[in-house]
Amino acid sequence: MLANYLQPSVFNSLFVISILTSPTLPGLLGDLRYQLERNYTLMVQAFEEWGIEFLPTHAGFHVFARLAKNAKNWDDEASVAKQLLDSGVMVGPGKGFGGIDDEVGWFRLSFSIPQEKLKTGLKRIEKILGLPNHMQ
Repeated sequence: MLANYLQPSVFNSLFVISILTSPTLPGLLGDLRYQLERNYTLMVQAFEEWGIEFLPTHAGFHVFARLAKNAKNWDDEASVAKQLLDSGVMVGPGKGFGGIDDEVGWFRLSFSIPQEKLKTGLKRIEKILGLPNHMQ
């Protein structure tokens, strides 16, 4: 039924078929899985050492963390998001995702980036929030 509305080009179809039947696909997926697991562990360990509340994930590549635990309202949450953005760290304020039970101070962070960028982002979060030095 969906094909009635979407007409992929022949080129797109051939490209997808070549990817899905490639003998290198399992290796690529294994490498990506390893990178995601490594980055997730890095992020979670930092949060645990900093005492930041977070919701663990078992699928996907985002973590919700309460980076602004002292936020009293959505404006406070937005202020922390702006400070982080000004320092080069893009996070998704929880309000944009319905929040966590309408609590303020939560943010969605992605760990599906190159590990060096993740380390840099965590160092910046550490600095902006005045957290104990974990990221050396």
